[in-house]
Amino acid sequence: MQQLFRCLWVCFIGLASTNLVIHHTPPLQMHSIDSDLSVIKLVAKLESIEHQLAVLQEDVQEVISENQEIQQQRIVALKETSNMLVKLQEKILAQCDSVGKHLITIGNKQIDRLENVISEMEEAIHDMLLMEIETISIRSCKEVSNKGLGKYILRAHYASVPFVGYCVADKFNGGWLVIQRRMNGSLSFNRTWAEYRNGFGYADGEMWIGLERLYQLTSIQPWELSVEMRSFAGVYKYARYNAFAIGSEEEQYRLRTLGAYQGTAGDSLSYHKGMNFSTWDQDNDVKDEHCAKKWGGGWWFKACYFSFLNGIYHNIFGRDAYKIDWQSFSSIGISVYTVYAQNPHAPSMVSAAVRFDGERLLAKFDDMRHQFLELQQDVQDQRQEIVKIREEFVRLENKSQEEIVRKLLHDSNSIPSISKELQQAQHQVLSNLSRLQTTVAEIVDMQHSASYWFRSCKETPLKISGKYLIRIPGEPMPVVVYCEQDAFSGCWLVIQHRFDGTLSFDRNWQEYRNGFGKLTTTRDCELLVELKDFKGNHKYARYSLFTIGSEKEQYRLKSLGAYRGTAGDALKYHKGIMFSTKDRDNDEVYGEDAICGSLLLETPAQWCFML
Repeated sequence: MQQLFRCLWVCFIGLASTNLVIHHTPPLQMHSIDSDLSVIKLVAKLESIEHQLAVLQEDVQEVISENQEIQQQRIVALKETSNMLVKLQEKILAQCDSVGKHLITIGNKQIDRLENVISEMEEAIHDMLLMEIETISIRSCKEVSNKGLGKYILRAHYASVPFVGYCVADKFNGGWLVIQRRMNGSLSFNRTWAEYRNGFGYADGEMWIGLERLYQLTSIQPWELSVEMRSFAGVYKYARYNAFAIGSEEEQYRLRTLGAYQGTAGDSLSYHKGMNFSTWDQDNDVKDEHCAKKWGGGWWFKACYFSFLNGIYHNIFGRDAYKIDWQSFSSIGISVYTVYAQNPHAPSMVSAAVRFDGERLLAKFDDMRHQFLELQQDVQDQRQEIVKIREEFVRLENKSQEEIVRKLLHDSNSIPSISKELQQAQHQVLSNLSRLQTTVAEIVDMQHSASYWFRSCKETPLKISGKYLIRIPGEPMPVVVYCEQDAFSGCWLVIQHRFDGTLSFDRNWQEYRNGFGKLTTTRDCELLVELKDFKGNHKYARYSLFTIGSEKEQYRLKSLGAYRGTAGDALKYHKGIMFSTKDRDNDEVYGEDAICGSLLLETPAQWCFML
């Protein structure tokens, strides 16, 4: 339209100019009426066209203004939409972050709780098993009967961990512990320092008991040593020493003590007295060449040996230089030998039945340790899953705004997809945690079914005073208690014991609550109190019935049966009274502001008080 307007305008200007030229041409002086009329008509027509163009121009300008206004409105709408999308994106990211953090927090809390449960259970089982092992273990093989040959649980003085040892009762008057044995060459003795330190093999087969264990056994007082040997020709001989002890690892397990020799094999060990132990990876001999590496086994080498019981085993008759050797006995090799150690100062007792319980208990202990290792691995796996989920949320959070907007504009399923992804991750974590909880429950059930816990001191198989595991009905875990098996025909559970004042009894309510437990809620119990003054006078008080209430009842002294004894009945006065501590006043004396548990200044303790 604008081009047409320009064209008509140019044409109008051109015609006007032509009209002026024609009008001023001197030679042409013709003024016809028709020509004038034509020009007038043309001018009128052009003026009409000019008017129409002006109107048209106004219409076009109006359309342009309307279009600009519409475009401006669209720009504003797009900006508002963009702002809405940005806010929506921020809201989604905030929700993703909130859900992710919440999920991770829940997962971490549950895993932390499971790890705490596992640690507590592991520690409790370890302590309880050690308590049980202590009641059935022996200090030396002299405690077994003459027919008690076999594996036993031994716990030497100052040894931190019990071990399974093989006791022999039919050699040299009995009481011997096997510390080394070779019989068929099935076990290699060319081992590292760590292996010789910790021991290897099996108690009833080829074995080496371990240098550290030997040190623990002989560190208090020297033991005796016996070596039995048989050659390939069937000749039997022995060597015996009345004292034997080795040093600590800091001393390289030096052969510190070796007493007088007696026997038939000849003395081939005294040459090594005072020497440090050597292995192929730790050379402690006095020779330039590495004796342990050359001869293929660990020993107290000097330069190099007169005896070498850890040499290479040859299961054929021969004169190979690389062999098990005791030079004063046989030059053709030793086929079988056993080395025994004995503590001559240990007391003798008869306890043959301990052997079988010990093997069963250790087998159960190993099985539980295996279960816990698997459970701990599961926990680590779940922690890795939590880390992956956390990384995924970080990845989503770090996406650019343009990418989020584009995805929201072109993919309407993105929000449900993200939500579904979060739900799947949460479901997976909860499923894994549920599986862990099931595993924990199975282990707890396995512990509850353990046959080496007892319901009371009457059920303990060994009627010896000491610590036992008692499982109280209603309690999730057994407790370690002290059973008194000597006084008043035995079977007494010690619930309170004071003898030298080393332990403060001025405790708060929570400590008294946890210390007492609920020992008297499931069955009737008797109560026995033994007293001894500083002059050594002994008296006792015994009651035929004793029960206390729950914590809701403030552990009230609910029942107290008939008294008999020599100390006098000083407890009946407190019957029916609630328990009081320094932080909880349940007595009936001096009004509300006085607490009896805080008034006993000379010997602070808590008790059941009344006026």
